[in-house]
Amino acid sequence: MRDPSAELVAKLLDLEGADLLAAIDDVRSEAFYVDFKRHVPDGNPRRLSDANRKQLAKAISGFANGAGGVLIWGVECSTTENGWDEIQSVDGVEDGNQLRALLDDHAHKVTLPPQVAVQSHVTRALPNGKHLVVTHVPKGSTGPVQSLITERFHVRSASSFTSVPYAVLAGMFGSSPAPELGLIVFPGEFARGSDPRHGTGFQVKVTIVVQNVGAVAAYDPYVTLRLPQDDLSTQHMAFDASGQHWNLNRGAFGVSSIVYSSGAQFPPGFESACGWLELFFPDGKYWNPVVEIGFGAGRHPPKHLALRVTDESWKRAITEWKVKENRITQADQLLISRLLFGLETDG
Repeated sequence: MRDPSAELVAKLLDLEGADLLAAIDDVRSEAFYVDFKRHVPDGNPRRLSDANRKQLAKAISGFANGAGGVLIWGVECSTTENGWDEIQSVDGVEDGNQLRALLDDHAHKVTLPPQVAVQSHVTRALPNGKHLVVTHVPKGSTGPVQSLITERFHVRSASSFTSVPYAVLAGMFGSSPAPELGLIVFPGEFARGSDPRHGTGFQVKVTIVVQNVGAVAAYDPYVTLRLPQDDLSTQHMAFDASGQHWNLNRGAFGVSSIVYSSGAQFPPGFESACGWLELFFPDGKYWNPVVEIGFGAGRHPPKHLALRVTDESWKRAITEWKVKENRITQADQLLISRLLFGLETDG
């Protein structure tokens, strides 16, 4: 679908001097998705002024709740009787790169949900040698967007932004967006150990963390685990909830569920360790455990992943352990347990 605001950004970034100035003058006819802003310095070049933060938040909310739009910084305007902007002067800003950095830093912090696709750019020079800064706000895709500065939901009206009730915007967006949870399998201990029944071997322990990676709150998050039921698995695998807010329910056929406290919610960005999984690999009895994990929130469909140990991942882990056997550190244990489960090893 055509995006006029993105096309305008591309056009402005390709012009300079008198051509850029003329293009800004032409933009007046496209003012519904363009907003002109005068940069108000804070006095501290490393801080965005309160006035500009408020303008940025309202504009991101208003444009994201519509079809998207463009903020052009460095243009002085006045408002006509019919509510449209009238350009008074195009002066540009003293340090375009500094303003761009400040806008990019604040753009993801001034609305809820955060609009991570918002991006600012510095144009080429105006005839006076200064630059404009252009902020592109794409159409929102995660439901109504609220300004955290004004604590209101905004929409574009003529060449300004007006507030509207949440219910009105929710109807425009359709049904509420579904929560999105992520699962972090955090490797921990990988060490030699012993078991009274099975002798010596390797002990491995991982922690399972649930995280809200979406833009809306997740209510009643849960995790289900299906553990293999063969003899080796039932003897050498243990699982439990982390306590506090997580409640463990052990079911039949190796299926267990962990549910967060009833009625609780995970705000965006929140994470919590729900439980731990411990495995024991006795010497001379190598096995290939597979743990099926499902996770979700409320009545929304769950996501699934499988945590497994393969012949290849076992060989890689043991090879690394043997190299560092006599001087193994906690960081080495983390690396080896990541190798064991075939997880990423870069952090």
